[in-house]
Amino acid sequence: PRRGTGGLTLRRCPGGLPNLAMILIISNPDDAHATFIMAKLRERGAAHACVYHRQFPAQSRVSVRFVDGKPQAWWRNGEQSIDLSTVTAIWYRRAYMPVPDAVVTDPDLRAAITDDCDLFLRDLWGTVDCLTVPAPSLTIRQADMKATQLTVAARLGLDIPETLIGNDPDELLSFYRAHDGVAISKLASPALNRDLLDPAFVRYTEVISHRDLAHFRAARLGPTIFQAYVPKKLELYGVTSWVFGDEDAGFDTSHEYIVGGNYYPFDTRTIRLNAQVIRVKASPTGSVFGFYVGGQ
Repeated sequence: PRRGTGGLTLRRCPGGLPNLAMILIISNPDDAHATFIMAKLRERGAAHACVYHRQFPAQSRVSVRFVDGKPQAWWRNGEQSIDLSTVTAIWYRRAYMPVPDAVVTDPDLRAAITDDCDLFLRDLWGTVDCLTVPAPSLTIRQADMKATQLTVAARLGLDIPETLIGNDPDELLSFYRAHDGVAISKLASPALNRDLLDPAFVRYTEVISHRDLAHFRAARLGPTIFQAYVPKKLELYGVTSWVFGDEDAGFDTSHEYIVGGNYYPFDTRTIRLNAQVIRVKASPTGSVFGFYVGGQ
């Protein structure tokens, strides 16, 4: 069958047998990890396709038709198309916000179309009944809801720092005073998939300084998370991840173990001394920091 990184309809494997494994990758054109994985899939002859939320609705056409109570969904881009009923696994890698067609110039209308398209695409993937990694889009969205997650954590008996979320400047001032001016601020929403004039916009967690507080009334412009500062000098952590490959199809099981620690010599998270030990087996991708390469 034909393969590529745009949108394809892949229904049959070599020999004319029905395609039993169609992998759909939701990513963006600049994603080096997705590009690496797709090259590996091509080497193994695995049927796959990749779609970009950024191409919808300007370049891609998407439809969901319910026939006899069952959804029939298609993703089309030019002459290529994907019958989503053939998809058996989705890798929800990195989905940026949709981009309206250039013919729509009104900023308010573009913003409304973007919101509608984002909700529609998240809803779309919920109609595809298959394994989704790391989780269905609606589950990921729920994990982005900070107040909900803090509530669940507290119900489970976990300790959480005193927290204020909102845009009330007077509440911020009261919170700051209640903690003797020792508090941190961070975004109330995830920044990973947000664009600001094309490059990704990221704001790190920061200690609230006296200079910041001079502009406390600007808090009304949007919700922010404020939390009591938890002092620490030493942080220990452990990490593990596993990918269970289909050995019958030629995919290995890969995993990694990480044990490490951070030492903070100053009253900031920006400067720290880090040491860690990593054990990797058959990693599908390389390390961001260069510790190991894909396949090692």
